[in-house]
Order: sequence, then structure tokens, then C-alpha cells
Amino acid sequence: YMLAGVNIIIRTVDLVINQMLMELENPEVRNITTLRGGKAQIYAIRIPPGSSVIDRSVADITKMKDFPDQCVFMGVYRDEANDFVITRGDTMLAEGDMVFLISKSEFIDSAAVILTGHRR
Repeated sequence: YMLAGVNIIIRTVDLVINQMLMELENPEVRNITTLRGGKAQIYAIRIPPGSSVIDRSVADITKMKDFPDQCVFMGVYRDEANDFVITRGDTMLAEGDMVFLISKSEFIDSAAVILTGHRR
């Protein structure tokens, strides 16, 4: 494969297994896409009613003690407004928002607990 110019190998079986485990263990977290053969993923998490992050800014959420440094907000889709907002620190989250994050897979569970309030 090196002679053919291939410089990364994607283990598709591992990617599929990880996706299945994520869907089973944490159904409110959706893996949207995988980057660089699994080095990072883009996830979508819906903010449920009663979440402690409702009416809080992205800056406040990322400063929370348990929010992982290796997890970054990318944007928020708001159904009722049919609008996608590129997040900044002052972006406020609302109930029902679909939050898009980029993260290494080992950090998404911590972020999901904070955003949803649900523990596995």
C-alpha cells in the first residue's frame, strides 16, 4: 500500500463498531462524521427539556469543571427558526437546540452528560 501512495489506513470495522456502541450507550449523541480515520468526530447532541445548560452561553459551558478541553462547539441548529448558527462564546443555548461539536471520541461522553444531564 505504501508504493501506491496510501499514507493512512482506515479501519472501517472499528469505525462501525464504535458507531454502534455510541448509538446503544448514548442515544442522545449522534456521530455525524469521522475525521482522519477516527482521530476526531463531529457529533450532534439535542439539548433536552430541563438541561442545566439552557440559557447559558457556550463560554460558560466550556469553563465548567467537567467540560472536556478536547471538545469544541461548532454550531447550533435551531428547528423553530430553521437556522444554523456558528457558535461564539456569547451564543446562548436553548431547549431543543441541536448542538454540533468536534471531539475525540473519548471526550464526548463527558460533554454529553453536561449538555443533556443524562448519565450512562
